[in-house]
Amino acid sequence: MTVARPVVAAAAPGLRHHLSVIVASQNAVKINAVAAALRQALPTVEHRVTGCESQSRVADQPWGDEETLTGAFNRVESIRSHPEAASSLLVAIEGGDADDRVFGRVKSGRGSGTIGQLSGGLITRQAYYEHAALMALLPLMNPQLYPEFDLSLLPGLEGQVLGAAQAAALSGE
Repeated sequence: MTVARPVVAAAAPGLRHHLSVIVASQNAVKINAVAAALRQALPTVEHRVTGCESQSRVADQPWGDEETLTGAFNRVESIRSHPEAASSLLVAIEGGDADDRVFGRVKSGRGSGTIGQLSGGLITRQAYYEHAALMALLPLMNPQLYPEFDLSLLPGLEGQVLGAAQAAALSGE
């Protein structure tokens, strides 16, 4: 198993907790997008984001929501054996290589990607993934609206998460 160099972000003064996050990818754009989303969504929580090699077990070019979601779930499952997985938030971003099929490019997932092609470069892959990660963090930012989300899976963050979201809202971020 290969683990990418971690992205560590220090939080604001008053930090009390640490969140370990493992991204099911070695792709620096995905790792950096998740780290950037965490800095915005949970500014008072220090976090360490690492990337880990994973397997999607779907086609290189997943087609449709079902195959794309299956690939993301499979990536998370394939990293559960990581030594830190039991105490970490596991994240998978599965976008597929539809760009290669539609635009006839090769390895576009390492360049501007589909979103870059479709937007004429106005939206970067990192910005696209960052927004997706922010949306995935909404239950952590608003636990009162997501009672089915089990915060006990993230030890020590139960009381910290709501405070982080409120701090971000009050600071206008």
